[in-house]
Amino acid sequence: MDAYIVARRADRHALDFSHGAKAGTTNLQKMLAGRFLVMLEHEAVVGLQARKLGVTAQLRQAGCLKQALPLTIGFAREDSRSATWLRVLANGIKHLEASGALRKLRERYAIPAHSAVSQSQTSDNEGRTRDSGKIVR
Repeated sequence: MDAYIVARRADRHALDFSHGAKAGTTNLQKMLAGRFLVMLEHEAVVGLQARKLGVTAQLRQAGCLKQALPLTIGFAREDSRSATWLRVLANGIKHLEASGALRKLRERYAIPAHSAVSQSQTSDNEGRTRDSGKIVR
């Protein structure tokens, strides 16, 4: 897929990139209107958009992964700000969980709780786990 996009990025007839807060909904409406045949989007996001528009029955998923891929957020080990960013991310996730906002996001996008983020845990390039900015060996 990446090679296809790179080769055709400038061809407005082959690819249509939308940006902004309503890009997904705009793309879904374009596809349903026949302006293009295929739309690439995260399953949870397009599911929410389709439910809001009442068009779930008009869509067919194709080429979807059997299992969702984990979201990976990386920080450069050499960047002195990385530990701060990791700590901010970990604290933000904890805050979202404590406030109930993470649960609301899961509900909004119909993401089961068992697919929850690993609370403030990440790993570096060598597979060591980090928790709130500290390397745990």
